[in-house]
Amino acid sequence: MFLELTKDQVLELHTNLTLVQGRLLEILHGQWNDAEVRELQQETVQRHWDQFTVSLEESLHLISTNGTKLMKELFTGLLRLQSFTRDSARHVGEEIAMLEGDVRNVREQLRRVDDVIDGMASRGASKVDQLAEISQQRLSTVSSWVLWDNADATRS
Repeated sequence: MFLELTKDQVLELHTNLTLVQGRLLEILHGQWNDAEVRELQQETVQRHWDQFTVSLEESLHLISTNGTKLMKELFTGLLRLQSFTRDSARHVGEEIAMLEGDVRNVREQLRRVDDVIDGMASRGASKVDQLAEISQQRLSTVSSWVLWDNADATRS
């Protein structure tokens, strides 16, 4: 009895199996489409990721290169500044030494002028003393002549 299936039952079973197969094919086709969409999305994500990583690597390389250049320029600038500072200090020292020499020369010249003025004053004072003495002598001589002339005039 179990083995005795009727033709209608076999057709119904075949129809049911065909429907199940169709439904399974629809599901599989839907899953296949979903998988393709996910694969396209994954490829897009992967492409964006690859572009991002390449861009990031380029940016990091550029940052590294620029950082290296900046450090080199900074170091070079600091060395120049240090050299300039040393040269400036040396030049300032030389200028100060020259100014000190000039000050010594001016002081020495002022001493000489002072000595000359002192010498002139001493000579002038001695000449004034000599002139005073000569004037005194001449005054005495003139006074004695006046007295003799007065004495001669009174005698005569």
